[in-house]
Amino acid sequence: MLNTILWHLMQRTHRYGEMHRLIPQATPKMLTQQLRELEANGVIHREVYPVVPPRTEYSLTEFGQSLSPIIEAMCEWGKVRNDGSLAGDERKIGLSVSYDADRPIFVFMVFY
Repeated sequence: MLNTILWHLMQRTHRYGEMHRLIPQATPKMLTQQLRELEANGVIHREVYPVVPPRTEYSLTEFGQSLSPIIEAMCEWGKVRNDGSLAGDERKIGLSVSYDADRPIFVFMVFY
């Protein structure tokens, strides 16, 4: 789901409710955990506005924006690979993120 969140934030800043509508398969708990993890690792910025009801917006940091070419390349690769040659099969591309000494290590994963 991290790649989906990043893809949407590459397009523009989103509020939490927008993100949840864009990623309906994510439970509120899962989406919140992923957003917090991305924020804690400096990939996204969370802006909370002191209004009632509270308004929270998420955007990519400079570091997060530096991932855009990688995510775009993954999407293009997926489009080329998903040319219908595996008729009836559903292909999914995922991005898993792990951390070593507080430094993000991105692991590209393909699920068939």
